[in-house]
Amino acid sequence: MKSFAYTARDRSGAPASGLLEAADRTAALRELQRRELIPIAVTERAAGAPAPGRRAPAARWAVYGILLALVAALGVWRALRPPVRPARPRAAAPKKELRKPAAPAARVAATMPAAPGPAVAPEAPA
Repeated sequence: MKSFAYTARDRSGAPASGLLEAADRTAALRELQRRELIPIAVTERAAGAPAPGRRAPAARWAVYGILLALVAALGVWRALRPPVRPARPRAAAPKKELRKPAAPAARVAATMPAAPGPAVAPEAPA
């Protein structure tokens, strides 16, 4: 017996689809008529073909293989990349201290060259 995939509507207009076994296409159409379905499409399925909307088992394993390769590549990438160090919090910049300006006489004395001549020693108290 051959396998046929069908798409049909019932008497209320609701869609129906599925598979049925029949000797030929005519027998498949008679079976749909017996089930009170109005056929829209009836196609013969190749032997070993997956049901409509399903992947073949080989295709499913191919997808699993691709996913496994991606996961393995991610693991290798994570193992070989340099470690990521967390950012250190920045220390607050030290505040600049404000210096009091020197007295005007001290500023002038600091910029003048020393006077030539003998140094005068302070007098001792008597």
